[in-house]
Amino acid sequence: MISFLEKTAGKAFFWALFLLSLFAFTGCSESGSDSDSTLPLSSPKSVQATPKDKSLSLQWTKVASAQGVDATYKVYVNDTPDVASAEESAGNLSIAGHNVSAIVSEFNGNPLENDKKYYVWVRAFFGSLGEGDFTATFGIPVPAAETPPAVYSTAGDKILWLQWEESPHAFSYDVAYSTTNGIVPSGTVTTKTVSTPYTVLNDLTNSTQYYIWVRASNTAGISDWQKIDSAAPSTPSVATSAPQIPIILSVTPGNKRLEVTWMADPSATYYELQYSDGTTSDSVDVIPEVGLVSKKITGIANGVSYAVKVIAHNSYNDGATTSSLERIGTPVQDAASINFDNIESVLGDAAGEFIFAEILPKSPIFVNGRDSDRLTRFKETALGNLFTDGTAWYVRDRYPEENIDFVLLNGGFIDNALTTGPITVGTLLGITKQENLEDTVTILTLNGADLKDLFTFMANIVHTGRGSAGTGAWGIVSEEVRYTIKYPHFTPEEIAANVELSRDDSELYYHGVIDDGSLTINGLPILDEQLYRIATTSWLAEGQEGYLILKSKGFNVVDTGVFFWQGVAEYIHDQKNITPYLDGRISIYGGVPLAGPQAPYNDPSYVFP
Repeated sequence: MISFLEKTAGKAFFWALFLLSLFAFTGCSESGSDSDSTLPLSSPKSVQATPKDKSLSLQWTKVASAQGVDATYKVYVNDTPDVASAEESAGNLSIAGHNVSAIVSEFNGNPLENDKKYYVWVRAFFGSLGEGDFTATFGIPVPAAETPPAVYSTAGDKILWLQWEESPHAFSYDVAYSTTNGIVPSGTVTTKTVSTPYTVLNDLTNSTQYYIWVRASNTAGISDWQKIDSAAPSTPSVATSAPQIPIILSVTPGNKRLEVTWMADPSATYYELQYSDGTTSDSVDVIPEVGLVSKKITGIANGVSYAVKVIAHNSYNDGATTSSLERIGTPVQDAASINFDNIESVLGDAAGEFIFAEILPKSPIFVNGRDSDRLTRFKETALGNLFTDGTAWYVRDRYPEENIDFVLLNGGFIDNALTTGPITVGTLLGITKQENLEDTVTILTLNGADLKDLFTFMANIVHTGRGSAGTGAWGIVSEEVRYTIKYPHFTPEEIAANVELSRDDSELYYHGVIDDGSLTINGLPILDEQLYRIATTSWLAEGQEGYLILKSKGFNVVDTGVFFWQGVAEYIHDQKNITPYLDGRISIYGGVPLAGPQAPYNDPSYVFP
C-alpha cells in the first residue's frame, strides 16, 4: 500500500501537517506537559460556544506555554463581527486540567438576548512575551426547551408510531415508555433520544398498554414530561381500504444517488420504491415511519435519468397496492473531486461546533474520578457520530455490494474538535491522530454470537470519564446500532461504608455491562447464527486496542485501501453542510455520582436499577 506521506506532494504540505500535529498534541489530555518553548505565541485552535438561557458557555483546550510562561485568557463579545469594537467580557473564567471555560452573560451592561447572534473572541496572553491571535466563534442564546404541546400515537403490529407538535427551541427529544402509569415515567422505563418530532417504538407486546411520555431538551435546559394517553399495539387485522396514493414530494439528486421523499400513510404495511433507467429496473422495500419518509437510492449512474415511483402495500383485498405518479431524477456529481494533496481544499461547512472535550464536575466522592476531558472516549458524541455515519455513507456509496450492517470505530483516534465554519482537508488531518492517518476502511463479517462477545468487551472498556490510559478503545458506532451500558451504582453511604470503594484508584465502578435487551441493530436483537457485515478500520481489524475478536473471528475480510478519514471527507464533500447531532445510540446509566446537574447521575427523578 502506498503510504499517506508518499501520496502527498511538496514541502509546504509537510510543514503544514507538522504544525497541525503540534496543535493536535496540545489538545490531547494524555500529554505530559504543556510547555514547549519552540511553539509560537498562539491562542486556542477552536472555541466551543454552547447556547444557554441569555448566555453562552465557552470551552476550549489550553494552549502550550511559551518559554515557561503559561497563558492567561481574555474573552471579548460583540453583536457584530467586528473585533475592534468588541468589549471584554467579565464572565467567570476557570481552568481545570487541560480545559478552560468561561460564561458570557452580558453585553453593553445588559443580559444577552435570546435568539440573537453574538460574536465571541478568545485571546491568549503570555505576559511580557505578547499575545496570540484572536480565535473567533459565535453563538445564539436560547431559552430552555418548552414541553411539547401534544403527542399522538398510532398502533400497529408490535409497534407504536409517535408524533408530536414541535417544541420551540428544542434540539432533541427524550421519549420514555413503560407499562406502569404515572405523571412522570415510572416503573421499568425504556428511553430513547431522537432529533425529530416523531419516532417509532419497536418490538412491543401486542395487546399490552404502554404509557408514553415525551420531553424536549436543548443546551439551556430540559422541559417537563408531556404524557399521552396509553396505547396498545395489536395484531394486524384486514385493512378496510387500500392505502392512500403516495405523493412524492421531492427527488433530490446527488453523486450516484437519488433521495426520494414522501409522506407516510399509517395504514400502509410497507412501501416499494421502484426505479428504472429504461433498460434495467430495481426496487427496495421501505418500512414507513410517522411523517416524512426519505430513502436514498445509491450505486446508480451519474448523468442517467431514472423514473421513480412509490408503491404502498397493505392487506386490503389480500394485498392492495396504490402507486404514486412517476418522477424523474438524474444523479450528478456537482463538484470537483477532492484534492487531498491540498490541505486548504474546502470540503463543506459545519453549522455548529463538534466538541471534543469539556469540563465535567468532579465527583463529590472520587475527587480524582470523572473530572474532565475527552468525550469521544466515554460517551456518544456528535464528532464520533460524524465519523461513523460518514464512513457508513462512504462504504454504502462506493461499495454497495458489501451490504454492511453498521460501522465500528474507536474514540481514541479523535484528537481535536471540529469548529463552526469551513471544513478543509487540513481540518480532518488536525482531528485525526497522526498514528491513525493511514488506517484504511476494512470490511469483515462476524456471526451474531461473536458480535455479542464483541459488545461485551466494549462495555467492559475502562470508563473513567477522563480520557486516561486505556480509554482510547472506547467503541463508537453508526446510527443502526443501539445499546445501553450499565455501570455499578454506588451511593455515598455505600462508598463511605466500604474502604475499597473510597480509594481513588478503585476499579469497581470503571467497567460496565450491556443492559439486557438494549442491544439492537436496525431495531432488531442480534441472532447468534446470523452473519453481520461490519465496516471498521485496518487498525481494529488487526486486533489493536484489544479488539482481538475482529482479528480472530472475523472472516471475508476486504481492505479497501482507502484511508478512513478520507471516506469521511467524501461524505462531508457530498453533504456540503453538516450539523452536530446526538440520537441516543449509546446510553449510559449507573456509576459514581457526578457533581452538578448532569442527568441521570444527579436527576432526583431518576431511579437507578
